[in-house]
Amino acid sequence: VCYQKKESVVMNKKGLAILMRTKMRPLSPTFVSSKSKLNQMQTSQLEGDKVSSQDASLLPEREFSQVRESMHSAMSTNKTEIVDAALDEFSEGYFFLSPENRYKMLLSLAKEYDLNRTQVRELMKQHLDLQLPNDKGEDSGHEEEGSLSAFYRIERNLRQALKPMYEVLFERLNTHPGGLKFLSDIRADILCLLGDVNIASLRALDSHLKEKLITWLSPANLELHNITWDDPASLLEKIVAYEVNHLFLLKLHL
Repeated sequence: VCYQKKESVVMNKKGLAILMRTKMRPLSPTFVSSKSKLNQMQTSQLEGDKVSSQDASLLPEREFSQVRESMHSAMSTNKTEIVDAALDEFSEGYFFLSPENRYKMLLSLAKEYDLNRTQVRELMKQHLDLQLPNDKGEDSGHEEEGSLSAFYRIERNLRQALKPMYEVLFERLNTHPGGLKFLSDIRADILCLLGDVNIASLRALDSHLKEKLITWLSPANLELHNITWDDPASLLEKIVAYEVNHLFLLKLHL
């Protein structure tokens, strides 16, 4: 069973046997080379060596300020067209950043787009200054109703203030095509960073993103889908490649 968000696949043995006998078209050398370079960049440590001149020709360096601006627009704008364009620019530009600039980008996201603690402290102070309403079973008067309304209003504002701004980015990426995969790649980079540095804001960013991914990838959000010959050829080729690897590993264990 191969699970995907909102779409999972199941293949019967007969269909798999037919696919195993089909020949897969080899990838072009240019595509293989580009994919290899991209994988090397994604898996390298963010504080590692700089990209070589040959890598730079394949993956041109993006301006840090340009990618950061697209990230900011994706969070601060509410117009759908602008948000979609900003998410595309950010997700594409992030992978073309140098390892050092990825490190700076993640730190900027963790620190500058965290929750507003000044606002949180002010709301907490307002909440503590309110007088608790009468908890007896008597009929509440207008004054107590007004006090309860103030409690509810401050508590609602406090819940909103306790949400970091980067939560907006995560939620918008989750509904954006390819966004969930991009969020997984971002968390991989964060974990790579946390292996070398111990920064509280970065740990909080990772914890928040982890909770979101657990929710979005829960079994309740997954569906089973039977694979047929009407499915895209690229999906069938991926399944064949995965199953070949599984059979190879099984033979090694035997």
